[in-house]
Amino acid sequence: MHHYSIEITEPPESLDLVTQLVAHIKSNNGSSEDAELQVFLDAAMSAFEHETDGRIVLSTGFKQYFPCWAKCFELARGKVTDIASVTYFDDADQEQELTSWIGDATGIPAIVSIIDGEFPALSAMPRPIAIEFTAGWVGVDYLPAEVRVAVLQLAAHYYANRESHTTDSLKELPMAFTRVCNKYLTGLAGV
Repeated sequence: MHHYSIEITEPPESLDLVTQLVAHIKSNNGSSEDAELQVFLDAAMSAFEHETDGRIVLSTGFKQYFPCWAKCFELARGKVTDIASVTYFDDADQEQELTSWIGDATGIPAIVSIIDGEFPALSAMPRPIAIEFTAGWVGVDYLPAEVRVAVLQLAAHYYANRESHTTDSLKELPMAFTRVCNKYLTGLAGV
């Protein structure tokens, strides 16, 4: 059971690979399908993040909330590139910033350790502690080639199977997509 909640504070840019997807699916429809292809790319990126238990594709800002103090907090998305702040609501329900913490984003999960042994009193609200951080590759140019290909393959799969009814037998997800997801599996499902 998870005792935290998490929200996106800064969404990622769209995965700008439409030109590559058009070449991949060998489309000659000009730019008439670009918006639909972008939706397939974004859906494939989201599927990659889900299948890897939170390995974020493009730089995204998050705020993760916790119910009580701990010596160490594990962040539930990876690969964290920046830990910005630790805030909490005190027993007077005023938001405060905690300055006595150290972040370690060298591994997955990233860890925030509280330096002081004395924890400030907290509000009675359910999740009064928040950690803001950023996770994901900085941009499309920084994506490993295999991640880019896996997302393109899944987007192409969505494109090829976009009809709600068909007499054709539908294929499972592309095997390469599943293999790449397994390679980037974070293990954060248990965090």
